Amino acid sequence: QRQDLVRLHQWLLTESAWAVGICGHFDEEKLWDLLSGTLGKLPIESRGDTFKVPSVAPFHTKTIVQQHQRHQAFVTVGYLACSLADPERVGWEVLDEGAGDASSRFFIKVREEMGLAYSVGTSLALGLAPGLFSVYAATAPEMATEVARLYHEEIGAIASEGLSQHELERSKKKLLAQLGFQRQNLETFCHTLALNQLYGFDLDYFDRRQQQIEQITLEQVQAVCRKYLMDKPSITVIVKA
Repeated sequence: QRQDLVRLHQWLLTESAWAVGICGHFDEEKLWDLLSGTLGKLPIESRGDTFKVPSVAPFHTKTIVQQHQRHQAFVTVGYLACSLADPERVGWEVLDEGAGDASSRFFIKVREEMGLAYSVGTSLALGLAPGLFSVYAATAPEMATEVARLYHEEIGAIASEGLSQHELERSKKKLLAQLGFQRQNLETFCHTLALNQLYGFDLDYFDRRQQQIEQITLEQVQAVCRKYLMDKPSITVIVKA
């Protein structure tokens, strides 16, 4: 309703956090004058309590099967991960990169060796609250249960053994290449810095994160695997005909 939009508008103008990112060639003094004459006129009110991240409710391992009239099935297995501000974030990113590409153990075993899936991958979604790490596959309906079993088997191996040295180095190279691309694209880099401000990180966070990726060790990644994957609850979802 209209009053809901009015309240949202007032909140955005007076209480929400803003970060303005500007990239390209510009005259700093003229730009500052322009911003002061526009954004500087917005009303400023004291912000209330900062956003409180809710705690994660306890959950248990379970499998959800959903029937859908499709010719193929989709399988995903998810585990609780960390938050953006957690020091273990880089370990998760290395694990996700190492487990999710076409050279990963999931892809090679499930798709290449056993031919059980059309597509295989991983997903890592982190936020202010602890996020989600998942492995997924598109497969034939009659293969869905077997794919889920193999995923749990491989995740168990990663939980106890971690990544190999080769997987670690491959993941680090890809993550560093992605950061390098972000630096080359001014718009993307500017957007990243602005988001980091909203997340509560300083302007040096981008550089520190790059150093963390360069310096992370196999033992640190293995510690993340054990902490979050070994004997931890998971949610398996199977959608099939």
